[in-house]
Amino acid sequence: MKAHIQKLLMCRVKPYYLYQCDLISGSAHLRASVRQGIEIMTQLRGHTTGYAVPQYVIDAPAAAARCPSIPTTC
Repeated sequence: MKAHIQKLLMCRVKPYYLYQCDLISGSAHLRASVRQGIEIMTQLRGHTTGYAVPQYVIDAPAAAARCPSIPTTC
């Protein structure tokens, strides 16, 4: 993920979201658990520039909007 994000920055694309989408039919092969998403975010922080760290957002079931998630472990 770090290498991918750094390549995006080299193309002048700022990674905005790491998006944990709502459960929908047919998306199981694309999904990671929330725990895995938090692990990815933890591994990015401190190992690349803060500008390159996207915001981790969870689209909770039945929520009216996306919820920013801030992992408590850094």
